Amino acid sequence: MSDKLIRGTIEAWESGQLGATQAHAKRAPAELEAQVDEAMGLKPISICLPRSTIASCKHIADP
Repeated sequence: MSDKLIRGTIEAWESGQLGATQAHAKRAPAELEAQVDEAMGLKPISICLPRSTIASCKHIADP
Protein backbone atom coordinates (compact mmCIF):
# COMPACT_ATOMS: atom_id res chain seq x y z
CA MET A 1 0.00 0.00 0.00
CA SER A 2 1.24 3.47 -0.86
CA ASP A 3 2.25 5.97 1.80
CA LYS A 4 0.81 8.72 -0.41
CA LEU A 5 -2.55 9.94 0.88
CA ILE A 6 -5.38 10.74 -1.51
CA ARG A 7 -7.81 13.39 -0.31
CA GLY A 8 -11.33 12.05 0.16
CA THR A 9 -13.07 14.26 -2.39
CA ILE A 10 -16.02 13.52 -4.64
CA GLU A 11 -13.67 13.68 -7.62
CA ALA A 12 -11.30 11.12 -6.06
CA TRP A 13 -14.18 8.69 -5.58
CA GLU A 14 -15.71 9.26 -9.01
CA SER A 15 -12.35 8.95 -10.80
CA GLY A 16 -11.60 5.68 -9.01
CA GLN A 17 -8.56 6.99 -7.12
CA LEU A 18 -10.37 5.93 -3.95
CA GLY A 19 -12.52 2.88 -3.48
CA ALA A 20 -11.41 0.97 -6.57
CA THR A 21 -9.15 -1.51 -4.76
CA GLN A 22 -9.24 -3.50 -1.55
CA ALA A 23 -6.29 -1.43 -0.34
CA HIS A 24 -8.74 1.44 0.25
CA ALA A 25 -11.38 -0.63 2.03
CA LYS A 26 -11.88 -2.25 5.39
CA ARG A 27 -14.87 -3.90 6.98
CA ALA A 28 -16.90 -1.83 9.40
CA PRO A 29 -17.28 -3.12 12.97
CA ALA A 30 -20.28 -5.44 13.42
CA GLU A 31 -22.03 -2.91 15.66
CA LEU A 32 -21.81 -0.22 12.96
CA GLU A 33 -23.04 -2.66 10.28
CA ALA A 34 -26.04 -3.46 12.47
CA GLN A 35 -26.76 0.25 13.00
CA VAL A 36 -26.63 0.91 9.24
CA ASP A 37 -28.93 -2.06 8.54
CA GLU A 38 -31.39 -0.82 11.16
CA ALA A 39 -31.30 2.77 9.91
CA MET A 40 -31.90 1.66 6.33
CA GLY A 41 -34.53 -0.90 7.27
CA LEU A 42 -32.44 -3.78 5.89
CA LYS A 43 -32.76 -7.42 6.87
CA PRO A 44 -30.09 -9.95 5.89
CA ILE A 45 -31.51 -13.06 4.25
CA SER A 46 -30.30 -16.18 2.48
CA ILE A 47 -31.87 -17.34 -0.75
CA CYS A 48 -31.24 -20.09 -3.25
CA LEU A 49 -31.31 -19.14 -6.92
CA PRO A 50 -30.86 -21.24 -10.03
CA ARG A 51 -27.29 -21.15 -11.32
CA SER A 52 -28.58 -19.85 -14.66
CA THR A 53 -30.14 -16.82 -12.93
CA ILE A 54 -26.88 -16.05 -11.12
CA ALA A 55 -24.93 -16.44 -14.38
CA SER A 56 -27.33 -14.09 -16.16
CA CYS A 57 -26.97 -11.46 -13.43
CA LYS A 58 -23.18 -11.74 -13.55
CA HIS A 59 -23.28 -11.38 -17.34
CA ILE A 60 -25.42 -8.24 -17.10
CA ALA A 61 -23.13 -6.77 -14.41
CA ASP A 62 -19.89 -7.48 -16.31
CA PRO A 63 -18.64 -4.15 -17.75
